[in-house]
Amino acid sequence: MAHTPSMLLRIAVTVLDKSPFLRRVLWRWWYGRLAKKFTQRSWTFMNYGYEREAGGPALALAPEDEPDRLCVQL
Repeated sequence: MAHTPSMLLRIAVTVLDKSPFLRRVLWRWWYGRLAKKFTQRSWTFMNYGYEREAGGPALALAPEDEPDRLCVQL
């Protein structure tokens, strides 16, 4: 029986969904790989961003931090 990539992907997703420990190990490994590969100084955050609600108070940032505002606000 030949396994297609989509079938293998579904199996992997199912296994990771049922094993929080394995999922955590995989994410830690993946995070480490990304951190080693992307060493540019311009790549300062590895997380999502947060956009404040319209009219909400703005976080005071230094001008050099403005490009990373969404990540800093998180």
